[in-house]
Amino acid sequence: MSRDPSQAPSLWGVPNPPPETEAAVPAQASAVEPPPEAAPAPQAAAPEPGPGREGEFTVDPYDVEPVRVGPGLGERLGTWARQTWVPPEIWSQDRPSLKKQLAYAREGLWGPKKGWHRTAAQAAFWAVSFPTSVAAYAIEWVGERPARWMVALVLISLAYQIPYVPEVLGVLIRIPAWPITATWSALGLMST
Repeated sequence: MSRDPSQAPSLWGVPNPPPETEAAVPAQASAVEPPPEAAPAPQAAAPEPGPGREGEFTVDPYDVEPVRVGPGLGERLGTWARQTWVPPEIWSQDRPSLKKQLAYAREGLWGPKKGWHRTAAQAAFWAVSFPTSVAAYAIEWVGERPARWMVALVLISLAYQIPYVPEVLGVLIRIPAWPITATWSALGLMST
């Protein structure tokens, strides 16, 4: 089925008529009379169906509305990569609270509203995000004021003098850090 290339729509929209030159309009006529209106261009007759063209119809290319499409795969992947891998703007923005993190796992717009995706996100929040965020926020809180971290250093050094406290603190430190240590151990096992 072949088509007439002259009937193809323009990629740049409706073509503009060529501008009239001064030579085409006499100077006296333009001063006395308004220029005559351009006559509409004659419409080309639709080609008659010939052999092998039955059932073919023509569409006026200017009556067709553009197709609306969403962002392409590359744009969606780029947005996901920026949101996932660009570090937060910690200089001018606060980090989200634990309540906001849990709400994001429960109701965020990142995936389906129900199903195993939501269950996995909530399990990841409680197993990974919650303990590491609590530990990081506690360290951040202690480090905000010199008086806090001096008192924390004194208390930790005194606590290490009590029997079994170093072992308990070692376990407590490993709890929020387990995702990191587990990943590190898995990478070590894979390399051997």
